[in-house]
Amino acid sequence: MYVDRKPSIDILDLKESMANRIKEREHFNSLEYFDQLIDFVELNHIYSSALEEVTTKLKILDDEFQVIHKHNPIHHMESRVKGTQSLLSKLERKVLDIDVASANKNILDIAGMSVICN
Repeated sequence: MYVDRKPSIDILDLKESMANRIKEREHFNSLEYFDQLIDFVELNHIYSSALEEVTTKLKILDDEFQVIHKHNPIHHMESRVKGTQSLLSKLERKVLDIDVASANKNILDIAGMSVICN
């Protein structure tokens, strides 16, 4: 059994969060806002794609094991990408820059996967 949790991006929530964070800065730049918004959507897509690739490889290995040994070692898998609101909040809590580069460098749990074996 595989449990796939498709990460979703709440664009309205992301838009509101980014707008509030950028407005707090002295010089509000709508182009900067748009670029950061796109960057966080791309970040989510990259991590979602990476999880999908790992999940696919593990499913193939599980299927091969079934054919060779008549046994499936993987009971189930779960994965998730940290929600953008949660990611932004964590960057703020850690007093880090609110941008994708800072998130990539400093946040270690943007994506996660659990593989439960029999």
